[in-house]
Parts: sequence; C-alpha cells; structure tokens
Amino acid sequence: MDTSNSKRYHRIKNYLFLAGIILNIVLLLVFFISGLSLSLKGFLAERISYYHLLNFLYILIFSLAFYLIGLPLNFYEGYILEHRFNLSRQNMFSWLRHNLKQALISLVMLVLVVEFIYFVLRNFSSTWWIWAGFFWLFLSLILAKITPSVLIPIFYKYVEIDNQELKNKIFSLFDHCNVKLKNIYAIDLSKDTKKANAFICGLGNNRRVVLTDTLLNNFNNEQINSVVAHELGHYKNRDTFKQVIWNSSLSLTAFFAVDIIFKQSIVSFGFHNIDDIALFPLFAFYLLVISLIILPIQNGFSRFLETKADCFCLKTAGSYTAYIDALTKLGEINLADFNPNPFIEFMLYDHPSLSRRIAFAKEFKDKL
Repeated sequence: MDTSNSKRYHRIKNYLFLAGIILNIVLLLVFFISGLSLSLKGFLAERISYYHLLNFLYILIFSLAFYLIGLPLNFYEGYILEHRFNLSRQNMFSWLRHNLKQALISLVMLVLVVEFIYFVLRNFSSTWWIWAGFFWLFLSLILAKITPSVLIPIFYKYVEIDNQELKNKIFSLFDHCNVKLKNIYAIDLSKDTKKANAFICGLGNNRRVVLTDTLLNNFNNEQINSVVAHELGHYKNRDTFKQVIWNSSLSLTAFFAVDIIFKQSIVSFGFHNIDDIALFPLFAFYLLVISLIILPIQNGFSRFLETKADCFCLKTAGSYTAYIDALTKLGEINLADFNPNPFIEFMLYDHPSLSRRIAFAKEFKDKL
C-alpha cells in the first residue's frame, strides 16, 4: 500500500491546524491589546443602550472580521488541498456555499453561547462557570436531537436506499440487538467528496442509519453492515451520552479555569466589570488555550469509546474479515494516515489509528 500521499496530506493538514491555532491566538490578542475591542464596544455603546443587543452586534462584527481574515487559510485547506489530493468534487461556488452555511450555523451557536455566558456573568458572577457548563450540556443534547431532522438536510438530501438485501441485513442487526430503528437513508456526499462514512443519528423514535452514497458505491453489503455494527456499538454502549457528559465535564473544568485566570487578569488591563463585552477576546483566548491543554484528555476518552465500539462490532457483525477490509478500504478512500506519529495521534486523533484498529481486530479474531 502506497502511503506517501496520505502522509503528505496529513502532514499538511497538521501544519494547517497549527497555523489556524496560531492565527486565532494572534488575532484574539491583537484585537484585545490594540484597543480595537474596546473601540468597537464604545462605538456600539454610543448607539445602543440595551446590553444584550450590544453584545449581539459586537459578536456579529467580531465573527465577520475573524471569518474574513481566516477565509484564505480555510479556502486553502477546504478547497485547494482537497482538490490537490483528488478528494473533493466541489467547484468553487459549491464550496463557498457549503462554507457559508457552516459559518452561519456556527455563528448562531456562538451567539447563543456568548449571550448566555454574558447573562450569567452579569447576574451570577461567582457561579457563572457552573451555569455555563450546564448550558453546554443542554445545548449538546439539543444538537443530538435536531441533527438528523434539521442540520443534515441543510447540506444533504436524504434518499431511500434501493438495496433491499442490505436494508434487511441492517434491520436484522438492530432487531438482534433490541434497538429501534426508524429507517435507513443515504445522503449524496459524492457531490462534494470521494470520502465515505456512515453514522447513526437521532434519539428514540427519530433514530436512523445514514450511509453516504460513496460508501454504498464502493463497499459490499458485509463491509457496510460491519461499519454500521460499529456505529450501533456506540449506541448500545451509550457512548453518545457518555461523550456528552465527558465533554460537558471538561467544558465545566475549562470554564472554572477561565474564571480563575480571567478574574485575576482583568484588573491589570484596566477593567472592573467581568461582564464587559470588550473583554471577550481575552475570555476567548483563555478558553482556547485551556481547551488545547485538555484536548488530549478529550480525545483519549473518545479513542477508548471507539475501541469498545470496535469490540462490539467484532462480536456482533459476524465477519472479522469484512470489518478489517472495510477499515482498510475506508482508510484508502479517505486518504487516512494508517500510522501517524504517536504524539500527533495522542494529541489530535479522536479515533485510534487504523493500523491499531486493524491489529486489534486481528488479535481479537485470533483470541476466539
């Protein structure tokens, strides 16, 4: 297997990730230290007296500025690099439209989070971080609920799959595991990329299996069923709930750390009110740095859950060879790095490397 392409692709992706982090840190510090943040807040305060409207407009302008400054890097990573390695099928217009949709959804999320945080900063300054942590938990659960019916259709169309044998196999798998399934759908991912994937989304009666058309077109029924079995393992192991609780706990920890550092530092910058929106870049800077520190912990727990889901799949799907073949083919199509640098894997990977997963599957098979 020729891995030189995947190695180059991921090396560039890692450099771009680092460049993005550095760019955000520099922009946040420059925007705050230069006085631009205070000037923007002052400009808005002269015209608007309502606190939350002022905050909303500040975040709107702040986000637009950051989006435009970061757009060249974003364009290189999302469009030029993907075409360079023959992964993307998007033209420039479709990429921009997709990117704008993502940016608007992110903006809505940011406004909700910032408005709530500044509400509790203003009214519960000593315990705001607790309220913020629980709000993040609530928002995560809402997102899990609305993703299949609201968010995915913004980008892709659901279509019924016509492979009845595959549908019967997947429904039989769910019945065997006593899990309700609403339906099995395909999405037209091939209009954007050659990459393939599958996932289970929705809660309760809204639960559905979603297969990308790239998966349907390149994998046989046994391989697809094994991939779905891995995703089903996440449900049976209650991984979505565990992940939400874990990430919310880490967010609570991050907010608590920000609270300590933030309150100690604002006076030295000449501020006295913790709920001043002009302090937002400093707040975001602290949160970004702390999030990077706890990222390996977050990813380590995710890799643990992925291994448990692999274990469930190997016990349930009935074909070790099909799953190993599926992992190998997914890696080749998605241009995955089968053997990443251990430090990169530790820091950035929320799944074990494919070489580890394949070795685990082979070892699991040999033990039985």
